[in-house]
Amino acid sequence: MTTKILENGAERFVTAGGVTITRERHDRPYEGAIDAYIDGLNARRGAVFSSNYEYPGRYTRWDTAI
Repeated sequence: MTTKILENGAERFVTAGGVTITRERHDRPYEGAIDAYIDGLNARRGAVFSSNYEYPGRYTRWDTAI
């Protein structure tokens, strides 16, 4: 699998099954950043994963929406 870096910094690759994946990363302020994604789940498919477990030097808090 080969990853191509696009002009905007996004990454694109094609899986062995021929599915094209494009990944973009956006930095946002933590407070309230996930709210719009949660609201969007009423209108389209997706998922929101969140962890608020934190241990210094080992684990950090994170939120991911797809």
